Amino acid sequence: KKIGTEYTKSGKNSLKTSSSGNHFRKGIMKMTLQEAANCLEIDLDTVIARFSGNEALYLRFLKKMPSDPTFFSLLTAVENQDYPEIEREAHTLKGVAANLGLDRLRFSSDRLVQAVRGQEYNEIPGLFEQVRVAHEKMTDILGQLE
Repeated sequence: KKIGTEYTKSGKNSLKTSSSGNHFRKGIMKMTLQEAANCLEIDLDTVIARFSGNEALYLRFLKKMPSDPTFFSLLTAVENQDYPEIEREAHTLKGVAANLGLDRLRFSSDRLVQAVRGQEYNEIPGLFEQVRVAHEKMTDILGQLE
């Protein structure tokens, strides 16, 4: 798998360190919390303060985010054009993302909520695509946390 200009071709259980100091396992770059926060534009000081300064607690909740069912419920609601459910699930996703400092996901979810409330239903597919892209990026990056 290509990572920047590095290629990893090692065995499945080997660990290599690139010139940048990042670790690779099974061809996947592993990130520290700070590196993931930088990629996701998370203000760690603010969000960890929200968790009473407990970085381990924050990390535990952050790592659970990719498996949170809200996004998948939102996807189903969008597929079914269930506008009340779209509003509810997008609003929930916005709140969870806000608490975790995932602003890109938070703001894209908020735009979706506002479109439903404004009955701008023709905007929903494009706005949901923004939510999907933000969720996918978040999932990919959090999957690389050490």
